[in-house]
Amino acid sequence: MRQGISKAANPWRFFALALGISWFFWMWVILIGWNVFTFPAIILGALGLFGPAIAEIILISHTHDKEEWRDYWQRVFDIRRIGKKWHLVIWLTFPVLNTLALLLSVLTGSPWPEFETARNLLSEPWRILPFAVFILLYSPLPEELDWRGYALDGLQARYNAFFSSVILGVVWALWHLPLFFMKGQ
Repeated sequence: MRQGISKAANPWRFFALALGISWFFWMWVILIGWNVFTFPAIILGALGLFGPAIAEIILISHTHDKEEWRDYWQRVFDIRRIGKKWHLVIWLTFPVLNTLALLLSVLTGSPWPEFETARNLLSEPWRILPFAVFILLYSPLPEELDWRGYALDGLQARYNAFFSSVILGVVWALWHLPLFFMKGQ
């Protein structure tokens, strides 16, 4: 846990801002009934995805603490901060879980997936890198930095790791709730 940000981090203020910013942009897509993958809904959808990042930047900027900013950017770019033993977990968890889910799905009677996106990307390999960058920038990168990097540290300064994780999981699930009401999702 980071000492600098954990003392100053207010997870409840972060949650209110993150949900408020994201839901503000997403509610227009839902209320107007746009498909989220059409223009201008895709812009509003993307802005909503960055609600937690915007909330974190607002809260860190409010403290004017240079140490917090330095720590934030180190977390973004310094892969050496991750312990060597965790790299195996990081790189294998997603493929193993997806393989298990696929096998369970097929074993319970679901048809084998078409893998249409993968086939399309393999037919035009030059599209793989832009696709990977897009996926990384619009979901895990901003979410992990904010939910786990700011909110979790603030929670763990106040509660134990288990209770902090439960709180974070519940709020994170609530944050995703509007996505279920968007056309195209």
